[in-house]
Amino acid sequence: MAVVLVYGSLKSPEEVARFYFENSTFVSGGATSIMGQLDYQPENAAPEGSLKPAEAVEIDASDVLRHVGIAGRILGTYRFNATHLVTLVEPQIAEFPALYAVVWNNSSASWFPVEFVKYRELEINKTLLRDERYTYVVGQRSVGFVAANLPFTVVGIYDENWGQWNTPTGYFRVTAAGYFTVVYGVAVYVMDYSRYSLSDPALRLCRFNRYVSGSGTPSASVHAYGRADTTTCAFGAGTAFEITAVIGYNAWLHRFAPPATGNKWFYIGPCCS
Repeated sequence: MAVVLVYGSLKSPEEVARFYFENSTFVSGGATSIMGQLDYQPENAAPEGSLKPAEAVEIDASDVLRHVGIAGRILGTYRFNATHLVTLVEPQIAEFPALYAVVWNNSSASWFPVEFVKYRELEINKTLLRDERYTYVVGQRSVGFVAANLPFTVVGIYDENWGQWNTPTGYFRVTAAGYFTVVYGVAVYVMDYSRYSLSDPALRLCRFNRYVSGSGTPSASVHAYGRADTTTCAFGAGTAFEITAVIGYNAWLHRFAPPATGNKWFYIGPCCS
């Protein structure tokens, strides 16, 4: 078994599993607070200047979109001015952020691409606390764009929140990530981009789950969970590593990214039990 050969002085799979349990540390990213902070508060991620809420209109715009030849995911219809409505459409294949604005009323319809201007770009990874066994790292990675040619505020943001176990010969990371489109004051739409990375050959992935909650409502988020076990579990003893992460926004551009959580435990039994 490869991991026993690497650690030749360790005489059994159980000893290798215990070695991993005792010599792996957890780091997380995505929040401006230390791991486990109880009074974590969402961050204001709005652009500077006047924010203009949208006025949603409940109406079926599918015939209008067919008429102008626009296809994609509809992100609602809103009041454009005193005489026209605007339906926002996310194209099927385009580099984020990308939206079409279809402006229409009972007698006319036209469309134009929404222009976005970058207003936010953050990537922070900072060690806040260190002791003999654990290193806590917090950070965030987000890039935000605001629409420049709409009568109300629309923001597109790529954002991620991650947690990572540093193991003796690699790492296991789980990232909750998404492309968020915020129609200010009305709704948040999100495309999931969550993922995992596993670089330690002595670990095997047990499971990776991800899901989107609330897309199209005033609050939306992406959740990711992963678990990896040492390959020694095939011989009856293992150490399990799990990570849970979430990233979300509401329609008023509050960013929710509590520090990712990690757990590990040593066990006797079959893999991924």
